Amino acid sequence: MNTEQIITAIREQARQLESLRDKLKAEYRYYGATLKKLIHKAPNTRLSWVHFWLPKNLERNRKWFL
Repeated sequence: MNTEQIITAIREQARQLESLRDKLKAEYRYYGATLKKLIHKAPNTRLSWVHFWLPKNLERNRKWFL
């Protein structure tokens, strides 16, 4: 492989990774919004633990998604 082919392969992989990152960001937002809606509809049920657990966990795992 010459240098041009290597550079082209790296750029293609970078494009694929960016696409995957964008998909993960969208899913992350979607599930976060869904959980907020569920909590809003049923604040006094078992889902209320999400108020305490979710923000801390999302903050800790944010580096993987953003």
